Amino acid sequence: MKSIPHTFSSYELTAEEELQGQLLNQLQQAALQNLLCTVAKQKLELVLDTAAPLAFTQQEAYLRGQYDVLTHLLSLNEMAAETLRNPPTNQ
Repeated sequence: MKSIPHTFSSYELTAEEELQGQLLNQLQQAALQNLLCTVAKQKLELVLDTAAPLAFTQQEAYLRGQYDVLTHLLSLNEMAAETLRNPPTNQ
């Protein structure tokens, strides 16, 4: 596969390729879980500075975005693994 030239470029994948692409190996899962843990800790440690409430809001939003992306990737992995374990029956 060649590299994607910019953000708005994409690949055409079959449903099977899409499913396989969502699977993570154990090391990737562990690394993403560690990142998720780090982000969650950073989010909990945020302290509102009343002199700079906008900075707090921006940092909280940034961490929330990271948290959402990481949980989404881990969730896609779980759903793909479940689909491969129990493929849908075509009727």
